[in-house]
Amino acid sequence: MKITGTFLCFFFMATFFAHSQRMLTEAKLTYDLIPLPQNGQEALAAAFKNATHTVWLRGNMARLDFVSQTRLQSVIYNTTTGLATLLRESGEEKYQWNLDSAQWKLFNKKWTATGFRETGETAFLENYNCTRVIASYPDGDSASIFYTRQIFPLAIGYDPMFEGLRGIPVQYEWVIGGLKMRYRLVSVQTGPVGASRFDMPKTGYKIIEAPVERPQ
Repeated sequence: MKITGTFLCFFFMATFFAHSQRMLTEAKLTYDLIPLPQNGQEALAAAFKNATHTVWLRGNMARLDFVSQTRLQSVIYNTTTGLATLLRESGEEKYQWNLDSAQWKLFNKKWTATGFRETGETAFLENYNCTRVIASYPDGDSASIFYTRQIFPLAIGYDPMFEGLRGIPVQYEWVIGGLKMRYRLVSVQTGPVGASRFDMPKTGYKIIEAPVERPQ
């Protein structure tokens, strides 16, 4: 059998991508938050000491947990149906919002990326080859994002901030309450994620008909 150079090239490229790209069907992604305060924001920055952002993935389901000293926020999202549940705890108060797909899209309209501009900048961050893009948002906001194509989620679209991004964000910057924060991916754990992680609470939360602000 004669093996052509074209065939060998295709074979090696297919082998390379098979080993260099990995789909995340069940995984836990943990991000640390690093405050980037300006003058007068030191006290605000202190409130985010040891804050984390965790993404749980299981098939078409995603759960995003934001934990800080003053607030715990979660989003449980079905990427197939578009249904979302938002949970927020602050002190003794617990609130829950249940959104259908249309409400979820409207709720996130301001924070859904409208495009990504390639900068040509690359970096090796947290053991991943990353590319830097500038994301644009409807109100003129933007975000600097380093992302990798080495891993990508089965649950596409779990965070509207990265709508259309073909990979996983490894490091990005965003503003919370006027304070710029840097999110940094510090851990990717693959393996079984219990279905109960995505169960809706049955008691303890006050149901709110319409959310007043999007959880960061």
